[in-house]
Amino acid sequence: MKKYTHFADDKEKIRDFKELTKKEFLETYSYLTEEEYNLTLYELKMKPIKPKIDDTKEIKPDCSKFEEPEKVEAIIKNLGLSIGDTIRQENSYYGHSNTYTINPRMILRGTSPEDYEKEIRLFKELCTPKMLEEMTAQIKLKKPFGNNQRYKFYNSFCKKLDTRLKVKKLIDSEAVKYFTQENAFKNCVAGLSNCVYHLLDIERELNEFKLAWFNKPIPNTQTWDEENDGEYIVLTNSEADTEAGDYLIDDPEMWKMAVESGRTEQSLNDWAKGVLNIDGRGSILNGYDGCEEYEKVNGTEYFIYRTN
Repeated sequence: MKKYTHFADDKEKIRDFKELTKKEFLETYSYLTEEEYNLTLYELKMKPIKPKIDDTKEIKPDCSKFEEPEKVEAIIKNLGLSIGDTIRQENSYYGHSNTYTINPRMILRGTSPEDYEKEIRLFKELCTPKMLEEMTAQIKLKKPFGNNQRYKFYNSFCKKLDTRLKVKKLIDSEAVKYFTQENAFKNCVAGLSNCVYHLLDIERELNEFKLAWFNKPIPNTQTWDEENDGEYIVLTNSEADTEAGDYLIDDPEMWKMAVESGRTEQSLNDWAKGVLNIDGRGSILNGYDGCEEYEKVNGTEYFIYRTN
């Protein structure tokens, strides 16, 4: 098993470590692992950096601040957006400026140190003093989980926990309610049997469950991810024809496969026109559900496609 270590003593990396998000850092230093990143986070006792969302505009009655205000009006009308919603205009779709992300926001994912500490605290409350001693001794053994003795201990300990859940004086305790509530696996960090598994696991260099068991500081290895209510492109009729046609022609692999399989003898251009006539532009431009929506603004029809 490869042993990972932190890079807290590398001044150059730490400078970027303090400025970049986890995703950006690991993309920059692709030879480093997430485990090494988390170990460094633990060593420096840092929290994950929240990325900024740039160029986000709040919806207002006046759309003139956007490059193509009528297209923004079309998407607001189609989606029923109102004040409080936000739109970010980007240049990511085929190099054009008419890509719009609706309500982009940063979501903190993963488990916080406080949640690990709570789960282990309640786990311990279910155990008898003897069970606590047994678990501590097993954790310190550092034997592979596949070891037969270790596996037997796992099964017997889980059975003991199951029995403890039914002890009359514990029925109304916070611990029993926490581990037996409806959708417990959704609300708990791991659940009882998985807690036992993680406490006995020796594969991970950084084990938050063990740190919590021994009341040691736990690193915050949560990550910030962007979430949104959809990404859209808004095109005029001629723009939509051009975009869909260019997509099929610029990447002729589907046409080549159709020719090789005998499904068509047409030229690339004629085949592309046939695909659009039969399947529609939404099948090409809408990567979400293949649909094509449209709205009319000031006499012009705008066609709307969701891309994610």
